[in-house]
Amino acid sequence: MKTLISFYLTLIVLHCPCRAQLPPEQPNTCQLAVGDSPPETFEDCSTITTLDPLVPYTFYYTLTPSVTGSGTSWRGGLKIKVDAAASGAWGGFGFGPRMLGTDSVILLKCELGPGCPTGARIDGYKLTDYDPATKIPGSFQIQDSAAAVDSEDGSLVATFTVELPDSIEDLTKDPFTHVAAVGPVASDGSLRAHIGAAFPYDVVTTDLKSSSIPAATIGDVNDNLRAEASAATPAATAPNTTSPIPPLPTCSRTGGSVLASFSTCTTLGANVLTVHWNALSPDSFSPSGSSGGRNISIEFGLSGTISGNEWLALGFPATPGQMVGSTAQVLLPCVSESSPDICSPENFQQGAVLKDYFLGGKSSRAVAPPGQLAFSNVEARSDGSSNAQGKFTVSLPATSITNGQLNVLYAKGTLNPTTGLLQQHDTRGAASLDLASGAAISTTDTSAEAKKNAHAWLMVIGWTVILSGTVVARSFKNLGPIWFQIHRAMQVFGLICVLTAFILIFSALGGNKTTYTLHFNLGIAATTLGLVQLSALLFRPHLDSRYRRAWALGHHWIGRSAVLLAVANIYYGIINVKQVGSWAVISYSVVFGLILGAGILKESIDYLRLPPPALMKAQFANVDQEREAATAVKELQEPVTALRPNLAGQQQHRTDESKVGGGGSGSDVEQPRS
Repeated sequence: MKTLISFYLTLIVLHCPCRAQLPPEQPNTCQLAVGDSPPETFEDCSTITTLDPLVPYTFYYTLTPSVTGSGTSWRGGLKIKVDAAASGAWGGFGFGPRMLGTDSVILLKCELGPGCPTGARIDGYKLTDYDPATKIPGSFQIQDSAAAVDSEDGSLVATFTVELPDSIEDLTKDPFTHVAAVGPVASDGSLRAHIGAAFPYDVVTTDLKSSSIPAATIGDVNDNLRAEASAATPAATAPNTTSPIPPLPTCSRTGGSVLASFSTCTTLGANVLTVHWNALSPDSFSPSGSSGGRNISIEFGLSGTISGNEWLALGFPATPGQMVGSTAQVLLPCVSESSPDICSPENFQQGAVLKDYFLGGKSSRAVAPPGQLAFSNVEARSDGSSNAQGKFTVSLPATSITNGQLNVLYAKGTLNPTTGLLQQHDTRGAASLDLASGAAISTTDTSAEAKKNAHAWLMVIGWTVILSGTVVARSFKNLGPIWFQIHRAMQVFGLICVLTAFILIFSALGGNKTTYTLHFNLGIAATTLGLVQLSALLFRPHLDSRYRRAWALGHHWIGRSAVLLAVANIYYGIINVKQVGSWAVISYSVVFGLILGAGILKESIDYLRLPPPALMKAQFANVDQEREAATAVKELQEPVTALRPNLAGQQQHRTDESKVGGGGSGSDVEQPRS
């Protein structure tokens, strides 16, 4: 019986259609069709899920060795669903970890017409600045491109080819960091900023694939070359380029420090912040000028003293020395009043947190997480007093390191615990780190910072003096002629301060465009009106001129408008530009109130000194009567005045006749009657 059962089981196993088989080869689903063209198959593709779910974004690529050199030919595709803005929208793919300085492929939605036959177009852009005028199509070269609008779901689709200087081995050895963004198009066709939920952006890290080289050799090519070079060089003469620099005494840490693994450190500023890292050998650096697609991972540590709601930051600028466009790691304390949005329960246990921020502008609301660089292994803690430290690993583009030098920013400021916003830094600076030697060279332009501070003070002083002169002109005319001399001197002095402040800020900016457009425009308007007022020194009609009334009306209201714009701009500068805190707002409000209060008090005293209304009415009536009487007398005197020349002429004629008729004889002279 057992033999029979075994026989049947064997037959079932041999003939069962569901016996174990090799899984069928999965078809490649990375296909993209542009318009009516047949679908093109790519080696790999990826959908970015960290953007807004309502904005599907998929990129496609195939990597092949470049036929023109040692670089890589990137055959790419994009499929992005964007909503049309006022005049269009765009989606972009940037070959680098940040927007500024990257080479980007931009896919735009456009109106159907001779210049846009498919409803979409694709161009290459080199993004050198935030100003839309600097975003020039064709500044980054792309080839073999096509673009259209998907007829099914309205997505923008495109294919293109670009040449990258990095080899496939370099591109695939480390995670590739790139930028994905969506934004609006202006009516003139220029690219506008990706702001708001409808136009998101993200920094994405992707493990690139390529069948152009064996997978086993990826990342090992350079190691093999180094090994061969080392074997060919006698050991006795081989220079030691990989051993780290011995630890500096000031870098030592004990106990549970997160910085115990670092060998090198340097202090930035006047003990503002200490930066730690492990010294890198020169062969760790990519040659200067290599592509933004090649990244270098560096582990940094931060340490310093923070109390209350203070913060410390280390920034990686897109442009050396420039805050805007940078990404920074900010070391924050986690205390009882800290916002839960900043510190998690675990962070509260550690007493500190490290968060990456993107510095999109100089206002508090423009500085927000996340940054535009890829960070990992982030850790922070505090000892419960004022000492805090942290560490992180950052993936930086090779182009940010030149001859082993890395430009950084550092700052220290306070945090608003209620809003969670970073207030303006109390201390800031820029430096260049020598990653091999551990040295730091300060690159902060202290003269520019001093000019900006002088600009602020001179503007406040100048317009405060002008405001005081305006009050003198309105409320102190009963001082006699001296009021005008005081008014004129104060206005001239104030305008000299304002013009000097303008020269200083233009010198400090060095030709760069300010990010505070409203502050700039208000300042220009107020100063222009002030200069118009200055023309009164030369062009002022006489008191009895027919134009005096119109001139006075314009002079008064132009001056008032200038002062109002200037005062509003001073408050804007204190709150949004300098961000020096509420004490500055309160201080200026006190000064402003005292000046206005003095004018109001003077006018109130003058009003109280006036006679009662009934007496004033009688006085005005007497004045009117006297004016009417004077007018009547003048009218009566006019005929008499007109007759006086005739009477005088007749009298003169009689006198002349008497002289002629006398002939010198006394008998001819008329004798008086008896």
